[in-house]
Amino acid sequence: MKTIRIFLASSSELKPERTAFEQNLNRQNKRWKERGIFLELVHWEDHDAAVHLDGKQAHYNRSLEGCDILVVFYWTKVGRYTREEFETGWKQYEEKGSPKIYVYQKTAPFYPDKKEDSDSLFDFQKRLKEIGHFPTLVENADAFLRHFNEQLDHYLSSGAASAPSNDPPPQLTPYVPIRPETDCLGREADLERLDDAMAQSVRPVVVWAMGGTGKTTLVKAWLQRKKDRYKHWAWIEIARQDAQTGQVARGVDAIAWHPQLADSLGLRLEDVKESEVRFRQIMQALRRLDGPNLLVIDNAGDDVAASSVLGQLPLPPQWHVLLTSRSQLNGCDMVRLDQLKPEDAAALFRSHYKGKCADAEVDALLREVQYHALTVELVAKTLREHLGRLSLSEMTEKLRRRQLNDPDLQRRIHTNHSKEDVEVYEHLLVTFHCTALSEAERLLLAQMAALPAGGAYRVEDLEEWFKIEPAERRTLHETLRTLERKGWLNSSENEDGFFFSLHRMVQQAALYQLRPGEAALQPLLETFAQKMAFDLGANFPQLFRWIPFGEHILDVLPEKERKGKAASVLMNNLGGVLKEAGQYARARDLLESSLASAEQHFGSGHPEVAAIQSNLGMVYQALGDYARARDLLELALASDVQHFGVRHPTVAVRQNNLALVYQALGDYARARDLLELALASAEQHFGLG
Repeated sequence: MKTIRIFLASSSELKPERTAFEQNLNRQNKRWKERGIFLELVHWEDHDAAVHLDGKQAHYNRSLEGCDILVVFYWTKVGRYTREEFETGWKQYEEKGSPKIYVYQKTAPFYPDKKEDSDSLFDFQKRLKEIGHFPTLVENADAFLRHFNEQLDHYLSSGAASAPSNDPPPQLTPYVPIRPETDCLGREADLERLDDAMAQSVRPVVVWAMGGTGKTTLVKAWLQRKKDRYKHWAWIEIARQDAQTGQVARGVDAIAWHPQLADSLGLRLEDVKESEVRFRQIMQALRRLDGPNLLVIDNAGDDVAASSVLGQLPLPPQWHVLLTSRSQLNGCDMVRLDQLKPEDAAALFRSHYKGKCADAEVDALLREVQYHALTVELVAKTLREHLGRLSLSEMTEKLRRRQLNDPDLQRRIHTNHSKEDVEVYEHLLVTFHCTALSEAERLLLAQMAALPAGGAYRVEDLEEWFKIEPAERRTLHETLRTLERKGWLNSSENEDGFFFSLHRMVQQAALYQLRPGEAALQPLLETFAQKMAFDLGANFPQLFRWIPFGEHILDVLPEKERKGKAASVLMNNLGGVLKEAGQYARARDLLESSLASAEQHFGSGHPEVAAIQSNLGMVYQALGDYARARDLLELALASDVQHFGVRHPTVAVRQNNLALVYQALGDYARARDLLELALASAEQHFGLG
């Protein structure tokens, strides 16, 4: 009987949840005892004040030592002992790769009793962010136990808790059999390119593409066809260490601690604790095997391209090395995998969803996900799980509005890409996780995500829009190239220059995680407010091209951060351009928000407030709400008279606009008086001619 020790760290306020957790483990034990596994819970109901000769921290170390899983659960605060238990567990994880750590945050509303409680909560969340670990949010005990049980099942079923086996290990362990006729739709040419590269290259070959494009599926399909070429072959997956963080393990560690590889080579490495030493001995043993042989490394990161790693991999003539990666790995020959063609994406969709649907609906959905293979599969299966109750158009709209965490889409779907069922939302966050990026990379990715999806943007334009100073251009160029090399951006080149673009699904995942606010988007707010600034002589059709930019930036900006001056100016200018484009309802909503923000910043009598009142009044006039238009234009006129005097040209414009509203209201006398004043002002400034 193998014992799995589970340490529960939580605050005293969660005593009911702790009790439920213990009862849940008792039920789980009934399931797992038949498989030779016993779950042991380790926790204190209440921390006593007893003195330990070697100190409290050593006491925690002894309690956590040997634990396989650490569960941290918090709500309104993170107490001293809970924090110390987490830090102890995290330190052991960094040193030994164990325990597996799951962090949960209860999301039910609360009102902190003490400032120190709020501080402890903030400090702990800041600490999690520093190490790239994000809590799973749960509303109640049921949600907590449901998610933990899913993770526990995956942990116990994955072999992490299994007793060592003396049976010879299989040489290839794909998650599920690959069906090239469906899973590799549209990839025949790519399979041929890969086969040519493997036959000709004297270096490792890397299949490179953004996440979820089908790299692993392609390689598995190729291997199923070509494995008889090789005497020996090994499949090494560099898996994510944690589904919550998306962090990827080092290639050296994945090979050094592979559960079967060393044994299959006849190596006895039980006493060797250093990953680098184990890795070197495994590589030496591989190189001694007669060929031809094949080593596949799936999901390789930049670290695999380091000379200390790449230089030790076995190479031709005895070995071929094939990698998949989201990064462009130096020292390797690259086979680039592009997005599916529209017709192949449609065939993939219909292979998973058999319901009746018009070709136009399918095309619209596929354009929205930009033919991203894994997302096509996920949305097709999600639609199937809804038994026809969710239409393609509804699914497309949810994708367009970035509503992937909508309850309608919370259906768990099995794919060849994952060892466990996933939801569309989870898939995006795991496939495109931003925690491994630097601050500069995260900022630039957030700014790129704030631009309309699907566009390819010239480097010179990005320099202007992001307000990059000449001395900063080199840094921008290097960061763009780094994001491209890591698989986040795509690039292209023509006679007009270099262009960079962001895939729509990458954009959605980035916005979910980075949530750019006013500080990150300030350059874009100012740039596009200026581009849509207008006056009486403005050529509005030339400004219409900037409407999607302004709308998307404001859509990305959190609601609570739209009250700043830059956002207010952009909303006003965008509202004015939308009004000229005939989009009156959208213009009205933006100008109302801009007016509220400007009144808060400047006060009701400020000239900038008057300008917004005037623009909004003209929109209400176009909508036929003449009473509201009259009130706004009267306020704008009074303010301008106060600031500029009765004979100022701006006042004359306000008088003319207001006169037209009074005319529509049937008050011709008031309209006449205003037009007389406007005429006198115009004659004074421009003459009678």
